[in-house]
Amino acid sequence: MLTFCSDIHQREKRGKLLDHICKFVYWCGVTQTNSYYIMQALNQHEKEQKKIT
Repeated sequence: MLTFCSDIHQREKRGKLLDHICKFVYWCGVTQTNSYYIMQALNQHEKEQKKIT
């Protein structure tokens, strides 16, 4: 399951990450607590994307 989730995460980073966040959370069975860390990761990803462009 972790490998599957990691694969989704890698693919979504190259695609529309925010559009699929709900699916990502659902597929990975993320708890309320862990969703905080996902949002932190999303925020970090967006910052890195802005640096690139």
